[in-house]
Amino acid sequence: MTAAETLLAEAVAAVNAGDYKTAANRFERAGELLSAKSGKKLGKGRARDAAAAYESAARCYLMLNDHNHAIAAVELARRLQPASPRVARVHAEVADRVGYAPTRRQAWQDVLTAGRRSDRMFAQLQLASIARELGEHA
Repeated sequence: MTAAETLLAEAVAAVNAGDYKTAANRFERAGELLSAKSGKKLGKGRARDAAAAYESAARCYLMLNDHNHAIAAVELARRLQPASPRVARVHAEVADRVGYAPTRRQAWQDVLTAGRRSDRMFAQLQLASIARELGEHA
């Protein structure tokens, strides 16, 4: 088992135990290990795995109401996988918690363009909610 796999296993165990702070830390450290380039180009599989680790870290930080760390984790995931529907969804979830309406709107519009069908449907609902908040509904 690699160091990253060990950290991911520890993170999952921490989530199952309800220890989100430890889980977020382990997910983030696993993302760092997986995204380390060591002088050569990062493979697609490792970039995807690292982005998934950062996504999980961002979600754990949101559960802890640690918005600054959540933003940092999702930005690292976006650098690794900018076109990923999963990363777009996590970015929108973080923006919902910390962003103002234009940022939230743009994040959910990104989900509309990149997401799967179920994500696109949820994004439409979120965009409608944002429009109502801003008084833009018909």
